[in-house]
Amino acid sequence: MPDALNLRRWDVICRVVDHYGDAGVCLRLARQLAARHGCTVRLLADRPEVVLDLIQPRPDSDTSHGWRDRSGVLIVGWDAPPQQADVVLETFSGDLPPAILDDMRGAVARGRLVPVWLDLEYLSAEPWVESCHGLPSPQPGGLTRWFAFPGFTARTAGLPGPQMPLTKLPPALADVLAGTGLDGPGLDDSGSAGRDVNDTPKRPLTASVFCYRDSPLPALLDAMQSGARDVRLLVPGGMPGGLGGRSLGPQTGDTWRGGRLTLVRMPFVDQDAYDAILAACDLNLVRGEDSFVRAQWAARPLLWAAYRQPDDAHLDKVDAWLARSAMPQAWADLNRWFNGAIPGPGTEGHAVALWRAAIDGIDTAREEATRWRRALLELPRLDDVLVDLALQHASRLQ
Repeated sequence: MPDALNLRRWDVICRVVDHYGDAGVCLRLARQLAARHGCTVRLLADRPEVVLDLIQPRPDSDTSHGWRDRSGVLIVGWDAPPQQADVVLETFSGDLPPAILDDMRGAVARGRLVPVWLDLEYLSAEPWVESCHGLPSPQPGGLTRWFAFPGFTARTAGLPGPQMPLTKLPPALADVLAGTGLDGPGLDDSGSAGRDVNDTPKRPLTASVFCYRDSPLPALLDAMQSGARDVRLLVPGGMPGGLGGRSLGPQTGDTWRGGRLTLVRMPFVDQDAYDAILAACDLNLVRGEDSFVRAQWAARPLLWAAYRQPDDAHLDKVDAWLARSAMPQAWADLNRWFNGAIPGPGTEGHAVALWRAAIDGIDTAREEATRWRRALLELPRLDDVLVDLALQHASRLQ
């Protein structure tokens, strides 16, 4: 039976659909395979520039005609020539590069060993995920790929694990956080939303935002602006419009103020720094999959903008996650509204009411987020599951 030492060479295949989301998941996973399992990892991306945006400072070009990440992962283009890999990890059913697929089919025809072909699917809390995880998918040419479904139970592929927190933030980011009334990473874990012993006014809440263009962010900002609590919202550099007519400059530290809301432009940051931002905020607005998972590891109340699907199929994903996470009702209602589950007349006033109810219960939401993080620590780690799945099927190689 093969062991992990014989399955060290991995090709991780990334076709960018959700812009930074798909690239973020693939980069994190490639880094974990390299760091935790000693794998030699090549990350093939159809848009390598998106992956490189998530690495700062950006690596120089490698002698292998790619870019070497600080973790040792080699980032190359979609058309990179095949190499002798032990495992080929397709992600999100994005298909394999034609050259790699042709090489694998040719190996079967010639009686040579072929890599284990795994297919990492999208994360979901829905019950059906358990029954699909680990299933085979026979392919033309005598190949088989095996499905890996991340999820929130022990019978799934689990979640990408938490990363080690940064001990020090980049200076530009630390300046932004200091300007918003934070002391940098490691915000006081009390997260107090009341008055202190001297009966001073409640401190402003600090939040981060990274959501889709089609999310109702303008209506939420209107609710924040007229709310009962000051909010300072960190808006990343390069984030497109959708601020509801609020003009925020592009430079780090630029601000916009109106009512109880202050918008602050922060720099576009590396994955590690982004995780530190999430942990330093009082609440986070996130999207898709990568930032969604990172926000849960941060143990802060969150609003999740799921990737919208036809016929509102994404609402099933939202409801399944809310049912498992046991989020306080006010925050669950706000999450459903943010994903389009509570449409109809009076939307603006409804958003204000939902926001105020959520903020009134932010202490409870913080406690539940911490409890939920402890529960997530009991789940399998995605990188461990993928290595085990590859080992399980290595004996079936042609």
